[in-house]
Amino acid sequence: MSEQGGTRDEAPLGPEVSRWLAEQGAPAGFARSLRAELGAQADQLLAENPWLVLEFPQVRPESADELARGLLGLAGRDEVAADPRRGRALVGWLLARAARRGDTAVGADTVVQELKGLGVPDPVGAVADAVEQGAALVFADRVAIRAAQEQAEREQDDDEDADFEALDAGDDDDPAAMLAGPYTLLALDQWAFLEQSAAEAAQRLLATATPLDGEAVAVAAVEAVPGGQATIERVRRVVEAVAEQGLTLVTGGSALLPGQVAAAFPGAVLASPSPAGLRTLAEEGFAALDLRALAEQVDRYAEAPVIVLADAQLIPLELGANLLELLPDGAHVALCGDPATLPAAGPGRLLRDLLEIDDPEFGGAVPRVELKARPSGPLTALVDAVRYGGLPPMELLGDGQSTEVKIIPVRDPGETRLRTVQLVTDSIPRALDLRGAQIQVVALRERGPASAEDLNAALKERVNPGPGVCAGLDTGDRVVVREGAGLAGFGLRGGETGIVSAADAQGLTVRFDPPHGVAPDEPDGPDVVEVEDGPGEPLELSFDAAQAGNLRHAWVLTLREAQGGHWPAVVAVIDGGSAAALTRAAVLGAFVPALSHLSVVHGAGRALAEAVEKRPHSPSRTRLAQALNS
Repeated sequence: MSEQGGTRDEAPLGPEVSRWLAEQGAPAGFARSLRAELGAQADQLLAENPWLVLEFPQVRPESADELARGLLGLAGRDEVAADPRRGRALVGWLLARAARRGDTAVGADTVVQELKGLGVPDPVGAVADAVEQGAALVFADRVAIRAAQEQAEREQDDDEDADFEALDAGDDDDPAAMLAGPYTLLALDQWAFLEQSAAEAAQRLLATATPLDGEAVAVAAVEAVPGGQATIERVRRVVEAVAEQGLTLVTGGSALLPGQVAAAFPGAVLASPSPAGLRTLAEEGFAALDLRALAEQVDRYAEAPVIVLADAQLIPLELGANLLELLPDGAHVALCGDPATLPAAGPGRLLRDLLEIDDPEFGGAVPRVELKARPSGPLTALVDAVRYGGLPPMELLGDGQSTEVKIIPVRDPGETRLRTVQLVTDSIPRALDLRGAQIQVVALRERGPASAEDLNAALKERVNPGPGVCAGLDTGDRVVVREGAGLAGFGLRGGETGIVSAADAQGLTVRFDPPHGVAPDEPDGPDVVEVEDGPGEPLELSFDAAQAGNLRHAWVLTLREAQGGHWPAVVAVIDGGSAAALTRAAVLGAFVPALSHLSVVHGAGRALAEAVEKRPHSPSRTRLAQALNS
């Protein structure tokens, strides 16, 4: 269990609940969360249904069962298992757990099997009860039905008497059995409604857009792009598509493409949900809004004729649905992203789902522009090979003279730390004349051996040794705002980076990288700085010692923190401890940020190639494509 802040009612909880919290080892913050969520009637509500605690992701079913025994006086395991409130709550718990993995819907048959494993004596009845009580919504799985129909048609070609038995296998006279069958999906209303909202907004934008002046935007596109003819032509293709359609999906472009496209449209809004992506755009002089601050910037989006979104694969479903719903009829939206890299954390795969739609019932595919470029050297050859599921032979990565890609095998975390520090402080600066913020280390995880935390400690000892006078930080340390940090009042939502410019035991001051920071003289509190004419000057923010705990060292970023960012040199640490969780999307996400040099500190052995070849991404089940067809 983890501590959460904020309460609506500080009245103490009853003795049974308090005893349960103590026995389960819950921190004081969880009791406050219960009161904040359930209000002054927390004790009464829990007495009526102890399994309400399963709405909190920290609580496991066995812990909720213990609370139920104490509050309801249930004697044995069978009595607990048979309670219909438990089965109903477990359906919601399973769907919420799946949502944290990315699924907005789960097969009803899968839920039934998992309920059996949790000791529910009548899992089909529990599903039916959950649907009847509104704890879950039910949908036909059109993808599974279509696949079964196609299979039946193939079998009929071989056997004239064959009938479509797949869908008839369930008992049509037993609605509950059909409800839990293989062609049924269950979903929490939150995610079902968001996907439906996103689908309706996408259809509306496509139906209401009025084409913009094609000749004018084509001329503007050329003027917006300093560079060669190939670059100009790519930008022109995107600009012409965006001018014509209400919603356009763009893949394969450079990190600067969204800024170049937005520059071709007067009054366009450029935005990204990625703090690293915002830094990249700001470094090139493009003014972009932090999409995560949508609620504070609604007028900017609603009044813009064109909205260009960079790093669209990182847009969470809720944020994307809210944005699309906000936009007025006639708006033009471009979603520019890389669906082969890591998606947004949490449920839904907005960009990937939109790209996969190609259905006559919807009118074909959502308009898209796919930009491709031939590899220009070992680095782009490696990235291109990984993208399509392979690793190139070593000889393709250079003849020994190229400095673009270096693979450094390591055997254990100790050697990983040693080689990473050596690359950052000696090898790359000496060979490439790159140093400091030009070199970014990317680790697959935040904690553990060879993690961001571990490697940052090793780099601090070498790069900026010191006692860590405030929250482990000293003047000169490079820092990042932790995800979920409570610094939104400073305009910081997690992932922003900077340098500690002053530190003592009472607090510290950080000079943040553009475009992040706050307006210092706002009478009603700080706002996100909106850079209108390029990156401008970074601002310094001061934090007390408690607030400083929301920062950590950033010579090494986690894989997720690095998404959307680009650096001249990247050191990608693929450690053995992360091997089991590797996917092609993760590997690609670690390689793509490198602009001119990539060092791969490789301790995962054969697992790296297996992930690239066999596991494109963590599987997830969503309904957006089906919602667009409904």
